[in-house]
Parts: sequence; C-alpha cells; structure tokens
Amino acid sequence: MLILDEATTALDPETEAGIVATVKRLTGRLTVLSISHQPAMQSAADFVYQLDDGTATRLEANEPTAVRRSTAGDGQA
Repeated sequence: MLILDEATTALDPETEAGIVATVKRLTGRLTVLSISHQPAMQSAADFVYQLDDGTATRLEANEPTAVRRSTAGDGQA
C-alpha cells in the first residue's frame, strides 16, 4: 500500500501531471490511498470519498466537482 498525503499540493502543473501518471501506472499493482484537495489526483482514482464532519461519502470519481464540494462552509473539500 502506498499512502500519499497532499503529495502534489506545492508542485508545478508539469510535476503534478508526472505524479498522477505514475499513480495511474500503479493501477492493479498495489493499493494507493491519496489524500488530496487537488482535482488532478482525482483523475487517477477508482473511488473518491469526501470527508465531512467525520462522515465519509462516496462520490463519482469522474465527477469534476467531487473534490470541491463541502458542507462545512469553509470552501475546503
């Protein structure tokens, strides 16, 4: 298992794209848990979950706004 916690937050778009491509290549080889506010990381996901006030809700991985939704009112996903 590979755990990535905000792995692309401070990266330029080119480097971020390289990380996303690498994660996609790992599909089927190992489990990757990625914690991110970055929509690009969502594109590599089979499943996307939103955590809100201690509750996890499964979202559609291909939904462009999945990582942007929040009911917390702070603009963070």
